[in-house]
Amino acid sequence: MNSRNFSFFGIVFLALAMVMGCSKESETVTIDSSLPDGTLSIEKSGSFTAQSGTPTTGTAEIGIDEKNSYFLHFKNDFTTEQGSGTVAVYFSTSMDF
Repeated sequence: MNSRNFSFFGIVFLALAMVMGCSKESETVTIDSSLPDGTLSIEKSGSFTAQSGTPTTGTAEIGIDEKNSYFLHFKNDFTTEQGSGTVAVYFSTSMDF
């Protein structure tokens, strides 16, 4: 076997050894930032008022999780129609619209 064949097979062997050494299977971990981390403590809640003829009803809660991230949680009674393709949520500290 000449040195050219030996070098070629040596490179192929090294490349395969590197690929095989780096191909450890690991468990995939998915992090979903749309979900609270731990317990969600509810700080405020309110109900929706239909605007512009859209039949929106239900309640929502604002809460904070164990990592101090805030979340808007729509309760199971929330319903709306997306006639315009957009749903907007406005926060208010007043009962007046």
